[in-house]
Amino acid sequence: MKSASESIISARGARLAKSWGRLIRGARQARGFTRAELAERARVGVQTLVRMEAGQSGTALGMWINVFEVLGMLPPLESITDPITELAGRAALGQRVRRSKPSEDLDF
Repeated sequence: MKSASESIISARGARLAKSWGRLIRGARQARGFTRAELAERARVGVQTLVRMEAGQSGTALGMWINVFEVLGMLPPLESITDPITELAGRAALGQRVRRSKPSEDLDF
């Protein structure tokens, strides 16, 4: 039986959660942390960490971030950008910026 969180996530998202779970488990083991040690450092429960390592997607994003931070795996996530926003920003660079007229009653 599927849990509620599994019924609202796409197949692609579920694959990503499984992949992140494998990454977390491997990184934890490579650093010699037990689940209890990593859970304590990341301020999550051991059972939450077990679910994360199993790739269950119902865990709050903040908990994933805490675990990635403790494992030193945040830099790739910090560099995520939106290419559409970047393209729009670049396109706007060539446009004039409309400035409002200063108010004459500003007396500082």
